[in-house]
Amino acid sequence: MLLNQIELKNFRQFYGDQTLECSTDRERNVTLIHAENGVGKTTLLNSIMWVFYGATTARFERKHEILNHEAAAEGKNVAGVNVRFSQDGSDYLVQRTLVSAGKGTEIKLHASKVEGGVQRMHPAPETFIGSVLPKDMAPYFFFDGEHAEAFAAADNQDAVATAIRSMLGCEVADVAIEDLRLIARDFGKDLGSIPGEAEMRRIETEIEELQRRDDQDAERMKEIIRQIDILTAQRDKIIEQLRQTEAAREIQKRRDEKEAQLKDAKRSLAVAEKEVIDWVGAKAIFVVARKLARETLDYIDDESLKGKIPSPYNEDFVRSLLDAKSCCCGRPLTPGTPEYGTVMAMVRSAANVEIVDRVVRARARVQQLRETAADAPRLFEAAQAKVAKHTQRIMVLEQEIGELGKRLEGSKVEEIAERERARAEKDRQISYLNQERGAVRSRQDQIARQIEEKRRDLDKLASKNVRARRIVIRRDLAALAAQRLSDVLSEYEGDARKVIQKQINGILEEAARRDYKFRFGERYSMELTNDRGLPVARSGGENQLMSLAFTSALVWFAQLRSKAKGDILMPGTIAPLILDSPFGQLDTKYRESTAKFVPKMASQVILLVSSSQGDDTVLKALEPYVGAEYLLVSENRSARGEKPEDRIVLRNREYHASLYSQPRNMTRIERVA
Repeated sequence: MLLNQIELKNFRQFYGDQTLECSTDRERNVTLIHAENGVGKTTLLNSIMWVFYGATTARFERKHEILNHEAAAEGKNVAGVNVRFSQDGSDYLVQRTLVSAGKGTEIKLHASKVEGGVQRMHPAPETFIGSVLPKDMAPYFFFDGEHAEAFAAADNQDAVATAIRSMLGCEVADVAIEDLRLIARDFGKDLGSIPGEAEMRRIETEIEELQRRDDQDAERMKEIIRQIDILTAQRDKIIEQLRQTEAAREIQKRRDEKEAQLKDAKRSLAVAEKEVIDWVGAKAIFVVARKLARETLDYIDDESLKGKIPSPYNEDFVRSLLDAKSCCCGRPLTPGTPEYGTVMAMVRSAANVEIVDRVVRARARVQQLRETAADAPRLFEAAQAKVAKHTQRIMVLEQEIGELGKRLEGSKVEEIAERERARAEKDRQISYLNQERGAVRSRQDQIARQIEEKRRDLDKLASKNVRARRIVIRRDLAALAAQRLSDVLSEYEGDARKVIQKQINGILEEAARRDYKFRFGERYSMELTNDRGLPVARSGGENQLMSLAFTSALVWFAQLRSKAKGDILMPGTIAPLILDSPFGQLDTKYRESTAKFVPKMASQVILLVSSSQGDDTVLKALEPYVGAEYLLVSENRSARGEKPEDRIVLRNREYHASLYSQPRNMTRIERVA
């Protein structure tokens, strides 16, 4: 898909009919849009999401207020977005319109193929749009850069896994797996309906109840994750507002630094705790066996001295005496004599080579146990010292952050204090939801074990009934098919992870300041490692860079799979990448590096930046790739008063980014010459 034109009609800040022509040049593939905070960058991004799917991003506030307020006050009741795009050599138009009538609203969606100026309406517009850009993939093409760092969060593995699975096209296969599991569950219910099998009915009823609770937990888990995403977006917006408030800026800056240090400390603590866990797995057995090793070695040495554990030469030596028929003292050993019988008896207690070898190996192993056990406590103490150090650091930082929060909350500027209280409340709610998330996950694991136990009991009873055995075979076949399909998807996921990981490392090799390597950790966590392969603590800017590289790799992977064929996975897609504020937490070096690789992220890029993010370094790096450039101008009904001039220089020409004493409050799209 290649975007040609975006038309807005009374959509949020954009009053009246306004149009934006996108660059379709292959070389100059970037459409650059400048706008200050609050003027309409995020609205423009969400207009694309809304026209295609009737949805918006998590950070988009008051998402149901679509109709422009000025238009509504003038009695106008229609708002909408039209998007013209090309796909596989054909032109298309997608229109979504909202009509406000009385207390209700009506939303209509149309999709048309445009041939020679004639529109041919598509009978199923939602299906058509899904075939061009599946809804599951859309959030990674229409991306809120200010929220990019969330991908790198330690507890956000689910979002990373979902992103990869979406780009892999697992949706249809996931539905098939779910259907097969429901079929298997229904066969299980049939077992409980067999006449005369009361015990089977009882167990199946218990399984159904456990599955019902598990379904409830699964739905609750989805809701928890959704609420965390919303609250995180709201909290981040409040923090951004605090950063923009002059009176709170310095305190907020210090708190940002402390929170970055806190993140680093928590990551270091996790690494140290892993060292303790690794010590338990690798060294604890030696410490536990220390007393046993000492006593065993003493026993072997003692028994060797007593002769109960023979020396290596005993058996060979005794047999040589018998063969020579002569004792070592020179006396003859004649068969049948008492002397001969005495020496012959020594063979039974003498050591052979196998016994001797076992004794030698046992003694060497026990000696190793003793030596390792002697060094293990020192290693454990060192690991514990690291844990204690980072724990203490975390406590100090949390206290300092709390004190800075109180300073903001106690500010004389009531607006700042109110925002700080709101931020603290969002943090409290997120913390509570994360605790509940852990509890639900633990409960799901427990229920899964209980269901498995009861199914084993049910199978034992079913083996005694012919009809039940047939049902079990069908149930197991459906469950096996679901598991097999799930295993195949896991294999595809593993391959996708490797390909995406390699692509991210290629980006970081060009853009990162240090010699980092990227890897997916356990459960899709995202890690940066040093030259020794050890995880490193990351700054906020490095997190954002890594998340943007991840997004870039996802888009590239979707393009790579655009022609993929198969019976299990849906093909990928080629679509424009729309990035809102991708440079937020990046320093000058990383902004320049990111600006250089952003145009390579997709065949078409629409980039929305504020003046603080789109500085001279960024604009210079983007210059060779910009094919179209716009400025979002804020028009205000009020007089300027004491407000400072809001101007921006683009292409050697000065533009007014804010205008006052205008007929309406609105945002206007202006093409940069």
